[in-house]
Amino acid sequence: MASSGDRVHRMRARKPYWVAASSLACILLGACADSRTGIDISLYPDPNLNTLDQVLAQADALDVVLDAEGGLYFPGEEMDDGTIAIYDADGDPSDLELVARVDRPSSRLPRIRLERGGLPDVQVDVTVRGYDTTSGAAELVALGSLPVVFDDAHVAIAVPFNLLASKRPLRVDQVLPGPTQGCAAPRLTVVFSRPVIAASVLGPGVFSFEPGGPPRSVRIDSVSELGTIAFVDPPASVVTANGVHFRMTISTNVVDPYGDALDQFPIAGDQPYVGTYDAPCVF
Repeated sequence: MASSGDRVHRMRARKPYWVAASSLACILLGACADSRTGIDISLYPDPNLNTLDQVLAQADALDVVLDAEGGLYFPGEEMDDGTIAIYDADGDPSDLELVARVDRPSSRLPRIRLERGGLPDVQVDVTVRGYDTTSGAAELVALGSLPVVFDDAHVAIAVPFNLLASKRPLRVDQVLPGPTQGCAAPRLTVVFSRPVIAASVLGPGVFSFEPGGPPRSVRIDSVSELGTIAFVDPPASVVTANGVHFRMTISTNVVDPYGDALDQFPIAGDQPYVGTYDAPCVF
């Protein structure tokens, strides 16, 4: 049995064309009753995107949504007791989903146990949504999801649960080198995680290369003075007789419209982006 400190919610789902089919889910902060067939889901933040403290600081309530192809309930079977709800959670009113509301603990993310019950051998889509409720309205700020299929064992699965890109520290998502011919430096496409102030990208010293110093040119696609993608041409000195080699740094002078600076790694203080490129000449 679950300990007295656990919060366990029992949820039954009926598929329109399943006879006596059910799903039993335990949403918990501690242990849950042992089951031979089930799935234990642990949530974790991707350390390259955000820290646990950053997630917990914004997501103070969670929804766990269970769904399957065709839904789990008929339209007309809506209900809501404040903790467990049945409603259209995916924007398709032809079927309904099962939703459990969970107040997350203050120092860690909850664990989720799904027990198969009488559910047939089908894929169940599990989505965990984190909300900021401090303003009185529930604002979606974090998300994690995965499809699961029950088998004849009890398994544990770790699922990334991260703040939305708009809620995470500003970072460089990708640096993509363009094609080159012969021995030439590639044009670099720099993709930011969200729109930034274009002028902050084009300022002096934002991009620097070793060797070579400043780039030959920088351009950013922008609308209303905001842009997400920059195109950077490295200096000629990154090309040697043996190939193209350089380290590029993007400074924390890059800022978004709210004044948040580039913070490539979610640790104390703003962090620049640093990346390397090493390729032989292609003829």
